Amino acid sequence: MKNMKLKFLSLGVLVAVATSATPVFAQTVTNTKGVKPAIHEDFYSNQSAATIIANGGVIQEGDSGQPVRDVQSRLVSWGYLSSSDVDGQFGPKTRDAVRQFQLNWNRWARPNGQPTLAPDGIVGSQTWACLS
Repeated sequence: MKNMKLKFLSLGVLVAVATSATPVFAQTVTNTKGVKPAIHEDFYSNQSAATIIANGGVIQEGDSGQPVRDVQSRLVSWGYLSSSDVDGQFGPKTRDAVRQFQLNWNRWARPNGQPTLAPDGIVGSQTWACLS
């Protein structure tokens, strides 16, 4: 499961979401005394996109916070979003912009021998490298 995304929910539940056909599972995280730790979604949303992706995560629709702002800023610099679209919410507009970037990258980069991106609207390691 190399394309795994970890999310921390406010209930102290660690959820791992695989971006392949692997089933989704959830596991409650407890310490040795059986107390659920106070881990919040803010832990994930305050990380940079580069950190999330370097640790095997992805950024996709439904995500929010700094990693999404990082992606949106890159999409602004490539001309796929306007600066007013940088809101930290990965919604349909950001997903469609990522998907369009991926499709266009495949048209431009393919003759140069660069990797083809899956036009799935998800920012993983290959898409992030191309956006950078």
